[in-house]
This record gives sequence, structure tokens and C-alpha cells, in this order.
Amino acid sequence: MPYAFGSAATTLNGAVAATDTSITVTSGAVFASYTPPYLVMISAETTNTNELVRVTARSTNTLTVQRSVDTSSPFAAASAHSSGAAVNIAIIPGPASPYGPAAGLVTADEKSALDNAGTALTAGNPVLGRVSKGLSFVADGTSGFVQGQLVVQVDGAETELLYWQLPGSLTMNVQPSDVAANAAITPSVKVNVLDQEGHTQTRSVNVVATLTVPGGATLGGTTTRASSAGLATFDDLTVDTTGTYTLTFTTATTVTVVSASFVVS
Repeated sequence: MPYAFGSAATTLNGAVAATDTSITVTSGAVFASYTPPYLVMISAETTNTNELVRVTARSTNTLTVQRSVDTSSPFAAASAHSSGAAVNIAIIPGPASPYGPAAGLVTADEKSALDNAGTALTAGNPVLGRVSKGLSFVADGTSGFVQGQLVVQVDGAETELLYWQLPGSLTMNVQPSDVAANAAITPSVKVNVLDQEGHTQTRSVNVVATLTVPGGATLGGTTTRASSAGLATFDDLTVDTTGTYTLTFTTATTVTVVSASFVVS
């Protein structure tokens, strides 16, 4: 795939063997604005030995690297390089991608949020492009990202991966029942977590329960529950003061649902 090479450039400060996973450069500071993982190219000293490596960590002028992450032309398998060889930041340009705007590399957060269906995805894999309903990668802390496809390069091949939707709505599954003060509400109160198309949100999402209008009452029990298979179950909620109440359930993305009213006596 095509790459562009940015202005951040330095040289090797010492020879590198084909098996080395740590390289020393003259000025690591030129990469200070980049957060690992990122790609750099070690320029060829002989024909067809340009090498694309993934930088996984930097300590001053020492780069920890994964060697030869792309062997398609003009890159080659890991090889020895001489002191003084050029080292340039490698950027994947958006216009070169047939999938729309590209966005550099897979981040650690994206990796953890991806449903990769068994693909050995690594933070730092080149992203060829994203096809999605929204290009914002704002996590809600538990549920992942806006629905879409992330097209990445894994070992030189294109792999399309689905990433998670943000929860689109909550609905009541089991409403709260009338209860005595300080007793657990039974049966357990349950909330459905749906994605933005109304399907069950299979990824775990934290759902928080509060009293809609407390009026001095306190909601006890475990008020934050992680959903499982699209269902958040609250099995020990209590209210310490008599009255008529409703419960409000909310996710970190402020999706809410309000329960039916119930009486505490």
C-alpha cells in the first residue's frame, strides 16, 4: 500500500542487525509529537532494502521496534543497516485509500474495542480506511465506538473488522415493584441495552440507576451494573424512605430510560 513520509527524520546512530529489536537514532526528539505505536522507514543503503518498522516504545534516542511490518514493494524483509542510514516517519495518506479518509494506525483503545473475530490484530497495524456512520472515536468507557468498519493491514493483507456501536437506547425489561422501605426490590429490575439500530448491544455497557426525584430518599444496593448480552440486572436495589418513586437508568453516553412508578411503604 502507499505511504507518505513526513518531515520527522533522523539517522541511525550505529549499525543495526537484521534481528535487532532495538535501534539507536541520532535524534529521537524528532518523533516527540508521535505516540507509539507508529511507523518509520529505514532507508535503503543497497537496492530493495528499504524497511518499514513499527516503533512500539521510545526512550530518548532508543527505539523499540517490530521489524519488517510490510514487505510489499518498495519494502523488504528485515535486513542489516549501516550507521547513518536515514530514518523517516511513515504516514498513510487518506487520499490513497479507496475506503475514504484513513487515520494512521490502530490504537490500543481501538484494539480493545474491536470485535476482531479471531484476527491477530495489533495496536499499530496500518489503517487503510474506515467506513462508518460516524468517524468519531469517542469511547463511553465501556461500550466502545460508533458503528462501522475498520479496514486494516495485517501482515500485508487487508482485513475488514467491525467495531462496536455506542448504545442507542435503553428500555425497561422488568419494572420495579412496590416494596417496603430498606427491602430489596423484587423481582430484580432489568434494563435492555440496544444499539443504534435497535438490536441487542452485545458488548458490556455500564448502566447506572438513580432515583429520578429523590426527595431526600437514598437509593441503596449496587446502583451500577454491567450489562450482559444486552441486559443489565439490578437485584439488590433499596429505598430508605416511604413514598412514590421512579428510577432513571443512564449510560455514560447519557442514554436514559425512566421506569414506571412504584410505592415504598
